Amino acid sequence: MKNSVKVTLACLIVLVIGLISFLGQRALAETSMSGCAKECGKCQKSCEKADTYLRGKTQTASSTAAQKSIADCVELCKTSQVLMEKNSKYHPAVCKVCAEACTACATACDALHDPKLKECIEECKTCADSCKQMAG
Repeated sequence: MKNSVKVTLACLIVLVIGLISFLGQRALAETSMSGCAKECGKCQKSCEKADTYLRGKTQTASSTAAQKSIADCVELCKTSQVLMEKNSKYHPAVCKVCAEACTACATACDALHDPKLKECIEECKTCADSCKQMAG
């Protein structure tokens, strides 16, 4: 009788530990998804400010290319954020593309060598890293 109680207790302990681990991983995933969605929102706003700034400057081939990258980045950040907030099954695929767009945007803006685009560049890099993690 004592052995069966010990076995039952051991099984119960293993079950509880497994449940705690599962819940912890789920909470971590939800936290990182929430964090990534926030990063996408911050990146979107920063890119919108950069776009407004560039519209007020004399256009060059490089600034036009950067504005196209910015527009793509803004749209993909919006979409990624919405899909993560809805916990859509499509968010990993969109996050992968968003990371690519953010990286391209950071590169295009960096090529302009304009200190007023620093926030956009940094936000894009941060968002790209976060979206890469969400994409898996």
